[in-house]
Amino acid sequence: MKIGLYVRGELMHHNTTLINDTQALSERVQFFFRDYSQDLFSQFLSFNEDDESLFIVLHPSETMVEFIWHPTHMICRAQTCSVGPGYHAYVVDLIIKLGKEIGITWTWPTPEEGNPYLKNRYFKPGDFGKLQEDMLHYLKHVCNQCIALGSGQNRINFPIVYPPLVDQFFAASQLQKWTKEWIYETASAEERKLEQAGSTFYIWWDKDATVNFYKRSGIAILNIDCYWRFPDDEREKRTFQLIDACFKKARQIDLSIDLPEEDWGTIRQYMSGNEVDIYDTEFGYRKGKMTFTLAFGWKINLPGYFYYTVNEKAEEIYFFDEFDIRTFSYFLTDEEKNNDAFLANYFGKEIKNGTEVITSENGIAGRAIINPHHFDDKEMWILKGVKVLEDQCLICGIGYPTEAEKEEAVKIWNSIGR
Repeated sequence: MKIGLYVRGELMHHNTTLINDTQALSERVQFFFRDYSQDLFSQFLSFNEDDESLFIVLHPSETMVEFIWHPTHMICRAQTCSVGPGYHAYVVDLIIKLGKEIGITWTWPTPEEGNPYLKNRYFKPGDFGKLQEDMLHYLKHVCNQCIALGSGQNRINFPIVYPPLVDQFFAASQLQKWTKEWIYETASAEERKLEQAGSTFYIWWDKDATVNFYKRSGIAILNIDCYWRFPDDEREKRTFQLIDACFKKARQIDLSIDLPEEDWGTIRQYMSGNEVDIYDTEFGYRKGKMTFTLAFGWKINLPGYFYYTVNEKAEEIYFFDEFDIRTFSYFLTDEEKNNDAFLANYFGKEIKNGTEVITSENGIAGRAIINPHHFDDKEMWILKGVKVLEDQCLICGIGYPTEAEKEEAVKIWNSIGR
């Protein structure tokens, strides 16, 4: 169950220049959203499109608004429950203005008429209080789902493709982690207590964009999208800029607002191109370890800020500072499928005096050797490991600068599994 919008639109017949030209229509819609997105919302805005659809990011913490072009009509659909009722009202307002601007007659279906979202009672214009009630109903539903699952590690409204967090928690949204007690209390809360929970849970609870909206928007981007490293591309640079802009706007509205000062300072240092320590705070999910998926379904636990690439040998490479992890997966031949013999003989003459040999500790057959190496008068330690499961093999090399990092390298190797 989600909350969002699903609305059908038909161009008025006098609008002959757009009815049969979806490219022109897409460009006109984009022009409208650029024109009407003011202040920080213009920085949130981005577009993507194909022959049949236009996708618009109106807030970085929510899925894209989608316009789908049909020969006789269009569909606009948007999920809104990741950000909250203020965002829902904002999207409705833009859609209505778009209709007036370029001549679209909107038909707002009821749930019984095929609306894939929960009853969206707020439109043309609607009762904002009832919209907040719907969002509170959704929050209780989410809390009860977390309780039903019971095991913890519940991710609420995370991006669809997002690596699982390794550290233990009962539930987490883009805004923060939520204790088991909070989830249980909210699941059974009524009226005033439920409203207090909703005003804490949602990024945009009020109808207007208040100081809390800007603060929480910055925190949500900080938690989900920030990689805590020098930016690798324009998208990462833009993430820093959005975080900085959100916190600046919040501070502009309220000079005394409590903000994540240490993390904000880190972002500003990165933006200036300076080396900086990463503070251990409650913010920034990618500061901790995450489970990344490798080829053929293998998985590995690494800090979320590691860089990633694939080389010409089809090796997957994760790296940061002087840590370098390379993996390669393949299917075993019939001769190699005796796993015990394969592992016993794999390293051969690479095992010499002083070589440390370790075995896998996570239930998957594996063996690794650790040796120091010298490159251009610089010492580097390398853990070379192999793991096998049924007919699949994963080769892993972990390079690290000194023997002091051996424990972390072994932890990384032991995390590799399926």
